[in-house]
Amino acid sequence: MSNVQSVVVLILTLSLAAIPSARSQVIVDEDVSQARMQWQKHILETKRRVQENAERLRREPRLPATSQPSQQEAARRASESALDDHTLAPGDIVVTDKGGVIFRGWTSDEARRFDRLQELPAKQ
Repeated sequence: MSNVQSVVVLILTLSLAAIPSARSQVIVDEDVSQARMQWQKHILETKRRVQENAERLRREPRLPATSQPSQQEAARRASESALDDHTLAPGDIVVTDKGGVIFRGWTSDEARRFDRLQELPAKQ
């Protein structure tokens, strides 16, 4: 075999050897492309599911928690808290669930003294 023929055979051999490599590259590219499409589909499905759940939560009425006090109990607690406030100064008016009172100050036994607003004499 001449040198020219050897070169041609070598070129053909290398060309044929490169074809499966190119074919395998196409397969790898297809696999990557398919995996990317599956991942994007997964992301879109998850996003859709989250949006549906958020919309459902917005539409559904919320049930009151069983540990919530009644309005009367909440008003009573708020009144007690306001009357026990250590920052009260003489002359402060406090509105409670039973009506308004005015804080007069401390008594000798460190109790707080309040007068009901209805009991105050009207100024002439």
